[in-house]
This record gives sequence, C-alpha cells and structure tokens, in this order.
Amino acid sequence: MNAEDFDSLHIVNAPEWRDIRCFIWEGWQTNVLYTYYIDPAAVSLSRNAKRNVKKGTETGIVIRKSEDIDTFYKLFERTFQNRGMAPPLQKPLFRSIFETFHARGNCELITAQNPDGDVISGDFYLFDNRRVYRWAAATSHESKASGASFLLLSEAIREFKERGYREMNLMTANIPYLAEFTQNFSPNLVPYYGVTKKSAYLKLSSAIMGT
Repeated sequence: MNAEDFDSLHIVNAPEWRDIRCFIWEGWQTNVLYTYYIDPAAVSLSRNAKRNVKKGTETGIVIRKSEDIDTFYKLFERTFQNRGMAPPLQKPLFRSIFETFHARGNCELITAQNPDGDVISGDFYLFDNRRVYRWAAATSHESKASGASFLLLSEAIREFKERGYREMNLMTANIPYLAEFTQNFSPNLVPYYGVTKKSAYLKLSSAIMGT
C-alpha cells in the first residue's frame, strides 16, 4: 500500500507502538490520543464510585450477561442522540462485529437491569489472551443517577479479575465527561498516536476551505 494512492490516509497506532518518527520524517501529521488501562487485581474505587455501587445494589439493579444486541444497540444509539450525535457504527456492522467475535468466544455483552427487567446500562467487551477492551458502553439518560453504570463496570472488573486478566483497556480518556467517570476506577493514563497523510490536492483544498 502506497500513501500516495489515497487523498487522505489516517492511521491510529496501538499504545505499544510509541516510536512514530518514521511517519514524522515522511511529513505525516501527528496527534496524541489517550486511553485508560487498569489492572483488575489492583483497582481502587473512589468514594463516589463506592457510593454509586452501593446505590445500584440497594435499588435492586441486576447485572446479567446478554446476547440481545438489538436492545443494547437501541440504548447505544440513544446515548449518542442525547448528545446530538449519530452513533459511530450503524446497527448491521455492530451486529456483525458482535456475532463474529461472540462465535469465537472473544466478546461479551454485560447489562444492568432495573427491578422491572428493563436494560438501563450495558457494556460491550472484546478480549484476547492478553487484555480486555471495553469497546462500547451505553446508559439510559434517565438512569444516570441510579448507580447502574458504576455497578456494571465494577462487576465486570471483578469477573475479569477472577478469570485471570491483568489488563483492561477502558478507553474513554479523550472525552471529558467519559474520562471523569472512568477516573473513579483508578486507571493509568496511556498515550497512543494517530498519523495522517493528505495528498497535495487535499491540502490545497483544505487550505482554501479553511479546514
């Protein structure tokens, strides 16, 4: 693959790839991004997290594994719509990812249900032999104060700890309100890097349009 064959090429490198000088020397634009890692065996919950976990437990919220991707996607879609945004993935692709990895035993959907049985929060995890990835998450706007999202994540951390995982990538570090939530679980901030190459034509067009 030659970068010159594309008008624009954007690559997001894994956190393990820390040396991006080869891109810099070739004139690529670079930007730094962040994610949160935790060791499930060494997590320390903040007082706020402990209070919300207790609240969720006392109000009868139940944590269950699920294969109901349709219900989760509705919640996922509404989560973005409440922020005035479209979801980053459309339902057919989301379903395809779930079915592909679930068939291989490399993903789980864990949900929080209220006493009426309604799904009010959900986390979608991908995992390999080394690490767990909290790949997608959603909570209903009406249930944000219920403690469901705190209880859900704390229970997932406990389970993956019992399964022997020593590293979870919780993502969420690039968006302020999500970062604020995740900081309640004593994560480690880890940088990773994006690189972009634009054709001369696109650079000129962007300069003219002011983008």
